[in-house]
Amino acid sequence: MGDQRLKVRIPEWCHKFEAKLNEKKIDSPLQEGGYLVFPKSSTGDSFEINFTMDFEYIHPHQLLDASRGMVAVRRGPEIYALDQSWNSSELVVEHLQIKTDGKFKSEIAKDLNGLEFTKVKVNGSSLVVDRSGPSYTSESKSPREKEIELVLVPYSRWGNPVTGGMRVWIPKVS
Repeated sequence: MGDQRLKVRIPEWCHKFEAKLNEKKIDSPLQEGGYLVFPKSSTGDSFEINFTMDFEYIHPHQLLDASRGMVAVRRGPEIYALDQSWNSSELVVEHLQIKTDGKFKSEIAKDLNGLEFTKVKVNGSSLVVDRSGPSYTSESKSPREKEIELVLVPYSRWGNPVTGGMRVWIPKVS
């Protein structure tokens, strides 16, 4: 590499990372315009970057009417989905809401091919729907809610065990 500096783009989703040069941690790495800049290097130098991939809630633009009041879950570059097949068969995906004040609980799961992936559990609620009565009424009723735990899987894994309802943008409990 001679007397060159190596620049590596820091992804938008990465809020923390660790950089090493020749197996030594760089305490205050230089950043320029979204890039990590390694110091000048010599032939044979080794570079290492570890991007932290934490779970986080992401929010749609406020002008996106269809997803207003909803959140999605992301871990690094991967988007997660609320998939019917990984949740109780008694639940209806369209009746589920997510609570954003709790912690993410991740665990390793296997798909039908035995490949491992990370699923995550979060607190949520399910609307308890009264199916009796007319479709429309002038009487305003707030639906009852039942506290539940929701299971989300990477979007690429949805419908893996069985097909069913799925959503990425999940209504947020207010």
